[in-house]
Amino acid sequence: MAESDLAAALKGWDVMEVVATKGHWSDKDHTFRLYENGVKVKDLNPLSVKDNGGKVVFTLPVSYQIKPGNFYQIADCKNEFVPVDLTALAGTSEFDRKYRFDGPMGAIYQKDKTVFRLFSPLATEFYVKIRKPGESQFTFIKMERLDSGVYQAIVDGDLDSYQYLYFGKVNGRWVEAVDPYAYSANANSRLGFVIDPAKALEEEDGSKGLSPFGSPSQAVIYEADVRDLTSKLDLPDRGTFNALARTGLTFGPDKIPAGLDYIKGLGVTHVQLLPLMDFQTVDDSNPRGSYNWGYDPLLYFAPEGSYSSDPDDAYKRITELRHLVHVFHENGLRIVMDVVFNHVFDALTNPLEVLCPGYYFRLNDDGTPSNGSFCGNDFESRHFMAAKLIKDALLHYLDFFGVDGFRFDLMAIIDRKTLADAYQALVARKKDLLFYGEGWDMPTALPSEDKSSLNNAFALPFVGFFNDRFRDFTKGPSQRERLGEKGYLTGDLGKIDDFKYAYAACSIRINHNPLFQNPLQSIDYVECHDNNTLYDKLKASLGGESETSILERLKMINAIVVFGAGIPFIHAGQEIGATKNMNDNTFDAGDDLNGLDYGLAVKRWDYYRFMAQAIAFRKANPDLWFQTKDEVQSTLSFENIEKGCLLIRYGARGDGFHYVFINPGKDSVTYTFKNYVKVVFRETGLLPQDYDFYSQTVILNGYSVTVCYSRDEK
Repeated sequence: MAESDLAAALKGWDVMEVVATKGHWSDKDHTFRLYENGVKVKDLNPLSVKDNGGKVVFTLPVSYQIKPGNFYQIADCKNEFVPVDLTALAGTSEFDRKYRFDGPMGAIYQKDKTVFRLFSPLATEFYVKIRKPGESQFTFIKMERLDSGVYQAIVDGDLDSYQYLYFGKVNGRWVEAVDPYAYSANANSRLGFVIDPAKALEEEDGSKGLSPFGSPSQAVIYEADVRDLTSKLDLPDRGTFNALARTGLTFGPDKIPAGLDYIKGLGVTHVQLLPLMDFQTVDDSNPRGSYNWGYDPLLYFAPEGSYSSDPDDAYKRITELRHLVHVFHENGLRIVMDVVFNHVFDALTNPLEVLCPGYYFRLNDDGTPSNGSFCGNDFESRHFMAAKLIKDALLHYLDFFGVDGFRFDLMAIIDRKTLADAYQALVARKKDLLFYGEGWDMPTALPSEDKSSLNNAFALPFVGFFNDRFRDFTKGPSQRERLGEKGYLTGDLGKIDDFKYAYAACSIRINHNPLFQNPLQSIDYVECHDNNTLYDKLKASLGGESETSILERLKMINAIVVFGAGIPFIHAGQEIGATKNMNDNTFDAGDDLNGLDYGLAVKRWDYYRFMAQAIAFRKANPDLWFQTKDEVQSTLSFENIEKGCLLIRYGARGDGFHYVFINPGKDSVTYTFKNYVKVVFRETGLLPQDYDFYSQTVILNGYSVTVCYSRDEK
């Protein structure tokens, strides 16, 4: 009999479905026998028989207490046996309540022994395969099943750097998988490594040398990719953790700073690095042969192998990432990790699904995979062990690597309770943590009120959200089909009130209801790794304007991102008007389009300097930092002036008053105060501190931002 002639699967705790090839039996006896661990326990007769093309589908009442961990088979009238697939049980609330474990998972190392733990309640037996460094043969150690559905083995001896895999029987079939909790793996994650934490922690993370960070309102975030920051430099190890951790790098005959020093020169406070967790589609052994941003996760606890100097070394990827964080901290830069808990690259082959099928990934009511991530699988964060994995991974990177915050990809796929629980665990250890993500309302199989989406921002006051209102009202949408649409700063003066709302971090009512409870929830951005760059957007929507005016608009918009009441967010290359040649999704487009273009930086160094000075101005003026909506409400006021220009007045919060002028048009505009003010910032950047010129009349050049200051309100 071919394997496909007969199959059996539970559809719930008390119902089973048997599918047989039509014509399989020569008689009409449709009685089936249920066996548990080889012993017959019950005859099962069908409630219904359905002709389904070339198959016959039998629905059987079970009326027997199925206990995961036992081996179940169905036998037919020809005495042929097939295993019963229990996968459907894993998605039930009863299963989730019964099978859970709140202790450490993975390979828990001690000098004299290592405890291995994996979660696989549907399995009937499991082994851990271990191999000593330099040897070719594995030793199989049988694991004990605990009542929680966890399998455990305690192996005596010092197993530091041993390779290991899990091998067991799930749903009657032998499977093999890497430990989802593995701290390290070999090239392309074929095997896990046992890691001695004390050995890995010998490299300081540098966090002890950092002064406390006062408030997220003081943060300026710079988004970049480990590979992109050095991929266009003449370095033998370009694109790696080590290359990015190197100081003193320069580019070209002018020797402009490159890599870490380039970022440091901008004066940002936090660097958000695209995924650092192990991902699938770059060959670790030949990383330059392919490219990916890393939004295709494989293992959640191991750093990415293609960024290490030796992906087959048990410790390199760990110590080199720790060293990177250490060097960034020494240079006053904090690291935000971009984490991808909404989906994996391939659910069917991912270790989580292999070891516990049906548990870690969300299903629609009809049993099909939920696809709100548009990646074919959504992570089922509501299940206890799935939520635990998210929290454990975040705490691992906080404790083990010393990172300073997390950015969540497609955050709305994660339920609100899991996100809140993770935040509370993290902030208990790091008070100045940054915690934000994408709040797009994705069509995942999760009730709307449970999503960590922008629609529920008021219920998540501790979470920052990428503010698409700020993006669109400021410069217009970046999506391919909407590139021609404009925002206030790109010429649609009718959006001036929308822009005021955006500038105020969407935290007070101006033309729209408040989106956020507080301005710290607003991540103010106009460009990120997704969609078109700001420069490409300007080229597409301002086709009739000269290159000079487009670049002046670029500077104006960049300054507004920095000065707005929310948290400024800048994408690598935005400061110099980098292009991706109108490609709006370069996730696998290679180094040519994605690598930071230092040659362009040389040509547009004034734009780099302008951004650095705008950031310096924000950092030096607490008047621009807002923590509550009451501060925004009582401080900011807006005045429409001629030709679509805008004056933003800052009420008294310090030792004086600031006035931010925006002129989104090409013609100069003159504004006259009743008394004298000092111009401190304009389209050329910061004016020298010893420039002590006061005037009643301010000339606002086209496509510019001008900031004035006075000790007394004007």
